[in-house]
Amino acid sequence: METIYSIKKLSPAQKMVLGNIYNRSKINGYCYPSIRQLADELGLAVDTVVRSIKLLKKLGYINVIARYNTNYNSNGGRQSNIYELTAEFRQKLTQKGAVKKNGG
Repeated sequence: METIYSIKKLSPAQKMVLGNIYNRSKINGYCYPSIRQLADELGLAVDTVVRSIKLLKKLGYINVIARYNTNYNSNGGRQSNIYELTAEFRQKLTQKGAVKKNGG
């Protein structure tokens, strides 16, 4: 059975980042951890996480959406990005049986 972790063109670090984004986005379909949070949780360097996210986006596995604070009293500053698996990639995982119906 093919899973995120058996994708041959990704490095172990890239698989870890993709797996983390997948696990976080199970409920809402998206997540918004900071780069630092991903790096700390996965035991990776911030630069490694940034490069991994750029490649995952380029390969069509994830969408990255900039997020800004739009509260009334805010200055509109940047917040962590929103990450989601692309519909095409999510469909491919489901077809290959990598996503189990019971949430795992």
